[in-house]
Amino acid sequence: MHIDLLKSSSNSKIRVIILMYFLLFGTVLFAQTNIAPLATPSASTCNTGACATLNDLNFGTCGAQQMWITSAASNPGSAIFIQFTWPAPVTFNRITIHNGEQNNRFMTGATMEIWNGSAWVVHHNFSTTNLAVCNWDVNFPVVTTSQFRFINTTVGGNQSSNMNFREIEVWSASPAGGGGGPVLPPIANFFPSQSSTTTAPTDTVWINSPYELVATSTNTSRNFWDIQGENPLLPGYVRNNVAWTTQQYIDTAKYDSRLRYTYNRRGFWPIRLLAVNNLK
Repeated sequence: MHIDLLKSSSNSKIRVIILMYFLLFGTVLFAQTNIAPLATPSASTCNTGACATLNDLNFGTCGAQQMWITSAASNPGSAIFIQFTWPAPVTFNRITIHNGEQNNRFMTGATMEIWNGSAWVVHHNFSTTNLAVCNWDVNFPVVTTSQFRFINTTVGGNQSSNMNFREIEVWSASPAGGGGGPVLPPIANFFPSQSSTTTAPTDTVWINSPYELVATSTNTSRNFWDIQGENPLLPGYVRNNVAWTTQQYIDTAKYDSRLRYTYNRRGFWPIRLLAVNNLK
């Protein structure tokens, strides 16, 4: 994408033409995948098998436990927990619990908490009365977070303590409000600044007057700007390395969804925008 700054009649104003190129995706159904192996599992106490047994994709055999979490009663309380932590936020809405045995040391319910960036908050309470199964699903509203945990777990069966497990799967989902389509990478897009969504943007930029571009990219957590060929940049503007590319971009600690710059000459100004979503 780029903007063309063109001379308008004989005066010193320049006209902005924004050209945008999109990558269009087919309308395929979103396929849920197990994202548990991408996380680091932990628990209050892991016995027999390591905590990594919870997401190592070794499902074992129903009727034979692979690991258990210590609890002395059927309602262990908040001190007993199972936790998954991802290096970046993920979006999911279903968890499959593969218990070690039917009708024995079976986790019958818990409170699911998510990390909101500064504290644990309750997202969902769940329970089951059917202990004669090898695995069962916990469904809940779509959530995006980097951590979740089970606390206030309850245990049932012939022995109602020391919950046993073979595996825990976490299923990816479309972001809330996504309409059921695939989780797309962001479409990088920008628009001239305007005072409100109902105000028509100006198409005229005056030379040596600051002008602002606004990123309207979808599903983004970060936007990175650059003006290609502008070297040196105006005072106060610097380029930094960006983790997701070998290219450098203007200081993103200062310029995120908006880029304000003074266009000080007529001509062709290519504007580059990198948009990164929560899935990186």
